Amino acid sequence: MKYLKFGVEVVTARDVVISIVFFVLGLVSSWWTSVYFYEKSLNDSKASAEEAERVNQLIFRGIESIGTIQYSRDNSGKIVGVKIELSGHASGNVTATGTLTDAP
Repeated sequence: MKYLKFGVEVVTARDVVISIVFFVLGLVSSWWTSVYFYEKSLNDSKASAEEAERVNQLIFRGIESIGTIQYSRDNSGKIVGVKIELSGHASGNVTATGTLTDAP
């Protein structure tokens, strides 16, 4: 067995191999943990975005059901434009009176 002398400590080749093995194990475990939580966070973000899109669609359908706004949709049902239809009604009543005089 080879011995390497560094200062006061004597380091064997077995110690170096064990250190490298534990370094690799730590690297792999930290990589796996990072990937696991990254994918979990990504899935949560996707679910949150899908829920927000669903709520937006419900709000748009509610506004559209009132009848003042028509949404243009593509083949998949996504809103691509807005058409606002406005209507109005006016009525009035006029009365006029006058006096005709012949003044110099």
